[in-house]
Amino acid sequence: PLHFSPGTYIVGPDPASENSGGIGPGLFAWCILVPDNAVMIFDEGSVIKGADGLTSWCRVMQFGNADNVKVFGEMIVDANVANIGTPNNEHMHGVMLYDTTNFHFDAIKSINARGDNIYIGGTDNTRGSSDGYIGRIVAETAGRKNLVWQTFDNISIGSASLNNENGGAAIYGGSPDATDGNCFDLEPDAFSGAVSNRGTINYLYTKGAGN
Repeated sequence: PLHFSPGTYIVGPDPASENSGGIGPGLFAWCILVPDNAVMIFDEGSVIKGADGLTSWCRVMQFGNADNVKVFGEMIVDANVANIGTPNNEHMHGVMLYDTTNFHFDAIKSINARGDNIYIGGTDNTRGSSDGYIGRIVAETAGRKNLVWQTFDNISIGSASLNNENGGAAIYGGSPDATDGNCFDLEPDAFSGAVSNRGTINYLYTKGAGN
């Protein structure tokens, strides 16, 4: 297990990820890429924070094509939008699950992302990220969305508290538009066939812009 004791962990982009388009769609650049069978333990008071000047498309925590991942304690991610580099775009996420299967998270808190604080999805017209459980989600202040479900199946979330009243384009100096600063987004992306997207959130709270 990888154990995060109390403290702030400053993470920058992995150079190996900079031109990684060939390893699969949706991955792009990352700071931490979590592999299959990873076990992570987060003590109270531990925070993963994006370094100043994160590059375009960079995700702080990338769970890409990962299977059998377990996260214990609350994983707190601060994407540090106030200090992002340029150029930047709406895909600079805090936590991204892409084609991630058989996962368990006790709790995720993600704040201050240029794009989405938490993105759950995968390859279009598949099960995407599937067979997973997240006990609690807290997401606050995103340029695009606090929580996105794009392609998924058989995912259960205990509670999700989403506050984006201070989000939107203003947090990174951009111009407001209709897609900025929303809380919750359900979006089969390029749907072209019969695919089931099944998920449950037992308690959902949103504050700020629309869903």
